[in-house]
Amino acid sequence: MSNLDLPRHISTAVIISSKINVAIGDLKALELTANEQTYFLKQDEGDLLLVHKTNQQDILTLRDLIKKLLALKVHNVISLVGGYTLRATNSASAKWHAIKDHINCTGINPLRGPNDPAGPRFPDMSLPYHTSFATSTYICAGVCNLLQTASEQKMMRKLGADVVSDELVHENIMLNHVGISSSAYICFDEEITLTKEDFEFLL
Repeated sequence: MSNLDLPRHISTAVIISSKINVAIGDLKALELTANEQTYFLKQDEGDLLLVHKTNQQDILTLRDLIKKLLALKVHNVISLVGGYTLRATNSASAKWHAIKDHINCTGINPLRGPNDPAGPRFPDMSLPYHTSFATSTYICAGVCNLLQTASEQKMMRKLGADVVSDELVHENIMLNHVGISSSAYICFDEEITLTKEDFEFLL
């Protein structure tokens, strides 16, 4: 961990997709390096951490980031991601849509390899997302990229997916593995900007 002046206990971390622009006011900018990738962090009142991913992160980078969140004793993570919808939805009524479950369509389990003592070999994934405060929820198909064929989209709809994202599923599996509570929101806009009003609503 480098260039950090953070308390050793942070209740909540917000992990923001590389696809999302951030405009939430004048917070103190910090940096953290994880597996040779730089995350831009901001601190607000000592108990909240914002993690803005610079680009698509590989599994080793995510593992390193989550180890750093454990070191800071983070209890809750809110993930904000971009993606697209597979079904007709009144997207104009809300900018952010809560995720209640996912289908791992990547063909990859991020917990493969030697077992990490930070968590069980097979974590309980029956309730992967904390959504008790959400009014509407969606099932997300996790993919390696957002360039699916028409047949692949049809398959994901038949499996029960409502939305698609390439940045959420591996992150959520690893957070459940180490016992950090996880919630997630997806936005369908091509150009996404996280405003202060959005931020206050999501928290």
